[in-house]
Amino acid sequence: MYPAVSRDVVKYLQRRGMTLRQIGEVMGLSESFISHVLHGRRSLTLRHLARLEKAERRPLALILMESADPESAPPELKAVYEAFRGLMAALGGFPGSVRAQSIGVA
Repeated sequence: MYPAVSRDVVKYLQRRGMTLRQIGEVMGLSESFISHVLHGRRSLTLRHLARLEKAERRPLALILMESADPESAPPELKAVYEAFRGLMAALGGFPGSVRAQSIGVA
């Protein structure tokens, strides 16, 4: 996964009150690894994110959408981005989205 996306996920979880250690525990990673992610030297994998999805009990698509910086959306798409983000939150994610169980994450 892209380092910037990984970093945004870690920052999002920190904003929600989690420490680097707690983030690592949820994903089965060390605090050091998460620190490297935060500084752009490592990236999360889909397996790591699937563990996060399972722990959070929220669709990964919603977690990624919430962690994305709204300012990164092109100006002409900001209204669409915000509307989609609101819809995702209301629906709890994409209907029929791939869940952690489907890729064998314990």
